[in-house]
Amino acid sequence: MKPLLTLLFLSACTSMTASAKWAPLPLKSLVEHSNCIVVAEFVSEDRRKTEDQRTDQLATLKITSIIKGTPPEQIIVAGYEARICAPHFIFPTTKGQKYLLFLQKSENSYSVLNGHLGAMAITDNKVNWFTDETEDHHNGQRKPAELDTAIAAIKRAISP
Repeated sequence: MKPLLTLLFLSACTSMTASAKWAPLPLKSLVEHSNCIVVAEFVSEDRRKTEDQRTDQLATLKITSIIKGTPPEQIIVAGYEARICAPHFIFPTTKGQKYLLFLQKSENSYSVLNGHLGAMAITDNKVNWFTDETEDHHNGQRKPAELDTAIAAIKRAISP
C-alpha cells in the first residue's frame, strides 16, 4: 500500500506546474501606469549578486528628454534578473546607450515598467515599437520605428 501511495503522491507532485499570468502592456496602459516617460542615456551601474545568486542592478541614467513626469536630470533605475513570475529588466553596460523608458517611481529610485518591454534601446534614432498601438491585449510584438513617431504616439496617449 505504501508504494502505491508514494507513487500517487509523486505523480501528483510532478503534474503540478507553476504558472503566472503576465502579459505585455499595450501602449495606453504603459502610459497610464508610468510616473515618468523619458529618453535617457546610460551612465554607469552598480551590480550585485544576492545571497540566492540573483543579480540586482542600480543603473545611473542621464535624462536627455522628458515626455511625462518631472524627473531630476539624472536618475537611478533599479533593475533585477532571475525573478520568478515577474517581468524584469537589467541594463546592458554600454555607456552612452540611449533608451526610451517607461518608469515607475519608488522611494529612492525608479524601475522599468513592464520589464524589457518598457525599456526600448534607441539605435540609429529608432526603437522597437508596437506593431499595433491600439490593440487592447497587446501581444508584445514590435517593429522598428522612428523615435519621433514613438514619442508622438506617447503624447497622443497622454492627452487624447
